Amino acid sequence: MAGTIFSGSELNGSEQEKNIQWWDENPMTYDWNKTLGVEEGTKEFFEAIDRRFFEAVRNFAHPGYPQQFPFSQLIEFDDLKGKKVLEVGCGAGGTAALFSLKGARITGIDISERAVQLTRKRFSLYGLGGDIFLGDAENMKFGDGEFDFVWAWGVIHHTPQTQKAVNEIYRVLKPGGEA
Repeated sequence: MAGTIFSGSELNGSEQEKNIQWWDENPMTYDWNKTLGVEEGTKEFFEAIDRRFFEAVRNFAHPGYPQQFPFSQLIEFDDLKGKKVLEVGCGAGGTAALFSLKGARITGIDISERAVQLTRKRFSLYGLGGDIFLGDAENMKFGDGEFDFVWAWGVIHHTPQTQKAVNEIYRVLKPGGEA
């Protein structure tokens, strides 16, 4: 699960560097005001941020949460068992964990080293399988048509070159795959 799939020379100048700095300082933990009261990187931490995240998006993602599996209105998780799934912008790993729990072969990327470390910590704590890398949505180092399914939730609009990120997603998606 270790590795980097981009180097600093491939960044889109200062705008992307500012993005990286911001997300390293403000990881997607839904704890903007540091009110959780639990140590970062613990099971209690991941459970608390997941509750906040899934509640925040429940109206358009999964109105039946917590009885219904998160994002089940948008993703046919059972169809992804054994399939190669890429999450672009894995944040603290909540959705990547869902893919892994449902048997997908998950690869996650994020431009934030802190996010990558949080996701790896989550996977280690919960015994989940997957590959998590430092990576840039605009310059992915994957082969053409490598993934059956690509997921990016609340990520693409943050990229300096949005169309380039969209093009990269479709490039790494297998023909007939879903994004």
